[in-house]
Amino acid sequence: MYAVEVEELTKVMAGRHVVDRISLLIAQHSVFGLLGPNGAGKTTLMRLILGLLPADRGRVRLFGHDIARNRRLALARVGSFIEAPALYGHLSGRVNLELHAKMMRLTGTAVDEALDIAGMRGASARLVRTYSLGMKQRLALAKALLGRPKLLILDEPTNGLDPDGIAEVRTLIADLPQRIGGTVILSSHLLSEVEHVASQVAIVRDGRIIAEGTLADLLKGDSDLVIETSDAPGAAALLDRHGIRAAMTAERLVVAGGEAGRGADQRARINRLLVEADFDVSMIFARPRSLEDLYHGLAARSDHAAEGAI
Repeated sequence: MYAVEVEELTKVMAGRHVVDRISLLIAQHSVFGLLGPNGAGKTTLMRLILGLLPADRGRVRLFGHDIARNRRLALARVGSFIEAPALYGHLSGRVNLELHAKMMRLTGTAVDEALDIAGMRGASARLVRTYSLGMKQRLALAKALLGRPKLLILDEPTNGLDPDGIAEVRTLIADLPQRIGGTVILSSHLLSEVEHVASQVAIVRDGRIIAEGTLADLLKGDSDLVIETSDAPGAAALLDRHGIRAAMTAERLVVAGGEAGRGADQRARINRLLVEADFDVSMIFARPRSLEDLYHGLAARSDHAAEGAI
């Protein structure tokens, strides 16, 4: 049985397909990453999975239970953290969790256990209004962890954190499947956050999934070609006219593995095209694909396809 089954899920808002026929199968005991820019539809997709929004079309099952037909049973083993954490600043961290645990009818050591997993036991007696943003994010995670959920849904959990805070929360998330014996769905616009913790990834753009699979499968294949030249935008336009799509990353161009798959011959062709057009090429080399390269390459193709459809 899958932890999550999403079938042809669709949501239209103000005449726009915010989520457009998305289908997913998410295995148990894994970290699944939803990667995409802000506004791609990730938060709406998570709200649909949790039944917080009604779908216009499609179906969601959590552990085999249909969210529309039996929401209470479907959500019985689910914890979530969507957008900004809802916390009472005038109360301590522990009291915040105790109130939530009472509403969930949890007893015993549930609060202490959640605080321990989130690394917040030592600060739990302090008022939440004295917490740093990172501590508030950790307390929100502890709140979502009450009762040891078998599915944890986290929407941009490192938003607003400094690099140290991001690293701490990332390490915590990577360990969660083993510690809670469950599944984590993580949405983020940060490539490094997803790359370091997720075993499977779906890349979302304009409400659609443009790539999905294990990181190993998505990144396998020929190396990408990285090009450093005097005019990266102009070089990208030139290569595009010759049927070679190159994505911009920082001041470099990256020709994705599939496009660069003819090895040395393709490298020589690209170099010749640029030099003959009076571009200064300071470097061109092959390197193994990264999630960042894959993401930018797919985004470039998606934009190209959208422009062709206009």
